[in-house]
Amino acid sequence: RMRRGEEDEAPEGIEFHADPGEGGAAGAVRLLAGTYWNEGEEPDRIRAAQLGSSAWVVAREAATGLVVGTARAISDGARKAWIYDVAVDESWRGGGVGKALLRRLLDHPRIRGVRQVHLSTRDAQDFYRAFEFLAVPPGAGPGTTMVRQAIERLGGSVSSSAKSRRESGDASSDDSSADRPAITRL
Repeated sequence: RMRRGEEDEAPEGIEFHADPGEGGAAGAVRLLAGTYWNEGEEPDRIRAAQLGSSAWVVAREAATGLVVGTARAISDGARKAWIYDVAVDESWRGGGVGKALLRRLLDHPRIRGVRQVHLSTRDAQDFYRAFEFLAVPPGAGPGTTMVRQAIERLGGSVSSSAKSRRESGDASSDDSSADRPAITRL
């Protein structure tokens, strides 16, 4: 298991940049467009999300400057942070870029002192377990996780089934259980 303070060697040929601004945005959009969690999202919104984050780290090829990894988080700096958009270029996967990227994100000044760090994943549970993230069983929290989605994102209207579930307060037919957030113990 990787723990804070453990020796962290950057993979050879990779440089990491915290809060890279516009210089990292185009590369991050290239990596994130088409990922399952950004499906249908406009590139300008992906770019704005990166730039508006509390913490953001990119990995670049030292020789070319090409962005080959990105990870960002939103944080209140004290109680909670949410990690989003962790991605590594296919040609660099398996070489430690993702691990080094996430270590740097978790050590970012806006993230390192928070009590809980949340994230949601459909396919990378083992990767995050190595960082002591735990799956949260349904009903384990103090309440129900709820999401408000902008109407424009749903094509300008709310489907009749979603509207009736919303009006009745029934979210049981929601298939998001595979994407439940995980927390880390601090």
